[in-house]
Formats: sequence, C-alpha cells, structure tokens
Amino acid sequence: METERGYTIAEVREQVGCSDSWLRKHLRRGTFGEIAKVQGSRGLEYRFTQENLDAVAALYTGSGTGGGGGVSTSRSELTALVVRATAEADKWQAIAQERAERLTRLEAQADKDRQRIEALLSLSWWQRLRGKHRDV
Repeated sequence: METERGYTIAEVREQVGCSDSWLRKHLRRGTFGEIAKVQGSRGLEYRFTQENLDAVAALYTGSGTGGGGGVSTSRSELTALVVRATAEADKWQAIAQERAERLTRLEAQADKDRQRIEALLSLSWWQRLRGKHRDV
C-alpha cells in the first residue's frame, strides 16, 4: 500500500518477497538509484517510489520490463553502475595516494628526528653544559 510518502523497506520486503539483508545490500550498492530518505519516528527511513519498487521486483525476480525496452534499460542501469563504480574507485585511489604521501612525509620527519637524537646522544656532558645541544 503506497502512501503519499512512498513505500517503506518493510512494505517493499512484503510485496517483493525479498529478505531484509538482500534489500539493504542493494541499497548500500546503489543498485536502485536514488532512494529518498525521510525523517521517521525512529530516525531516517528509506522511501521507495513505485518506479523503485518495480526495479526491486525486477531485480529480485530476474525479469526485465520486457521487449526491446528492457535491454536498453538494463544497459543504462549497467552504465550507471559502471559510472558509480568508477567514481568510487577514483575516490579510493585518491585516498590511497593521499595516505602514501602522508606516509612519505612522516618517514622523512622520523628520519630527521632520528638524526637529531643521534647527534644529541653523541654530545659529551661538557658540550651539553656549554649549550651545544641547542645548536643541534
């Protein structure tokens, strides 16, 4: 039963017959496109439109929309998935590159600190008394 606000996850599960874990897995992947989130009594809740519900049912049962339109829909959906996956991969690659650069900076700083400590340890008590440790 669709309300003005759309279908809830429980209503989608009931109508399609899929499990909660299957539905949430595909929500995380973004398989169904943009699903609206609204403030519910227990926090943010997903609200499915009729088109989203049809997409869930088609994916769960493995059937398309039929005819030649189903093939183009599948291709467009696959293209959208590829675009999303490429964007996600680029994001993770940027994060990995940033972490590698940070690691290089930290290694250089650690090497510099190690050399300073070795220089300080090599000073005699007399040199430390005369203030040579400030020059190191």
